[in-house]
Amino acid sequence: MQRALDVEPTSEYIKNAIVNYYESLHRYDECLAAEQKYFNGKPRVSCLLGKGRLDEAQAKIEQALAKEPDNAEGHRMKATLSALRGDFRAAEAEIFLLLTTSPASTRWRARVMKQLNG
Repeated sequence: MQRALDVEPTSEYIKNAIVNYYESLHRYDECLAAEQKYFNGKPRVSCLLGKGRLDEAQAKIEQALAKEPDNAEGHRMKATLSALRGDFRAAEAEIFLLLTTSPASTRWRARVMKQLNG
């Protein structure tokens, strides 16, 4: 991927692909470093959750949901945050909300189940 970035240094697609790569491998230190390098240190909630930086993740989730209350990704991350904090009832409530209100509930159901199964 570095070669692709050398050829096209301003490509947002390639920069996102690099961050996605680290995130998908659960290499959260590298994920956060890449976000710092390419996106001025605006970390993804999923990487913050992976690193255990739960308070920072919560703040970002709350901001996202305040701007867009029906944001399915925000609710999925809120469910994950609640589960990581041991509040499984709150996590289940968020999952139920996702499964019953999301227009793409089949897709979200698969993502939520994957997240829960680790």
